[in-house]
Amino acid sequence: MADLMRFLLRHSIVGFSAAALFVAGLCLLDLNGFGGLLSRSDLAPAIYLLPVAALGLTFSSAQMGIVLMLGWDTPDDRRPPQRRT
Repeated sequence: MADLMRFLLRHSIVGFSAAALFVAGLCLLDLNGFGGLLSRSDLAPAIYLLPVAALGLTFSSAQMGIVLMLGWDTPDDRRPPQRRT
């Protein structure tokens, strides 16, 4: 069970990091005035954290799905190799 939790946590962190970078990019590019909204608002951390949380759930789910579907880095990869006879 610990391997599964480590797997889920590692890929959740990757997904939330990608979401934070994506939202930071939106702010820097000022798409639809999002960066300007943050610079003028008193609630800038809350306005930043809402899309990071929503996109973080999406990106981390997609990250875990991609890794599982492609078979990379699954907990079963740590099995010892079978001996050939």
